[in-house]
Amino acid sequence: MKDRLPLLLIGIAFWELMIFVYSGWVTEDITLQYRLAARYSARTSHTLVLVTLIYMFRNGLSLIFSNESKRVIYFNLVALFSLNHIIHFYFLATNFRVNQMELISARTLGGAVVYTLIIAMPFLLYRVKKLSRFSYWGILNFWAAVVFVILATFFDRIRNPVPDTTPLLYYYVLMGVFVLVVVLNLKKSIIDFKHIAL
Repeated sequence: MKDRLPLLLIGIAFWELMIFVYSGWVTEDITLQYRLAARYSARTSHTLVLVTLIYMFRNGLSLIFSNESKRVIYFNLVALFSLNHIIHFYFLATNFRVNQMELISARTLGGAVVYTLIIAMPFLLYRVKKLSRFSYWGILNFWAAVVFVILATFFDRIRNPVPDTTPLLYYYVLMGVFVLVVVLNLKKSIIDFKHIAL
């Protein structure tokens, strides 16, 4: 599984390249191309987050970090999400630039902090060989912050819909799915936390 990570990272980078190419194929407007690329790369990140959270729910962090093969799978998922979101940020930042919008503001400061955590998380996880209660809560807080930003983005799209874009039902459904997965993980964590040594 360790040997597969470079191929997986190349695969996600190629996927994002295809997203950009497709976005340029459906429109000749460069400003719209970057907006579409940012949108579709965000959906890829949403999928990776859901897959990772479901994996956490099915196995529990204590089992994941006590089993090398499961730990590698978990690390690979986080690394893929991190790389995908870095590419997403490029599309997003370029979209803001070509549309002459402000990227960094007091409103987006929280999201910028979470972006930094997303970039750092694979490197931090790589150092975690044995799960402690501190690292356990650190991982949970990381995913809580990620999901919070995702839900805040969905809520903003619902409150301020953009014409000719994604139907609002998409955001309502996905919000429900994320909330359900988070609740399941919280329930799992309450039980799972007892197996972590002090």
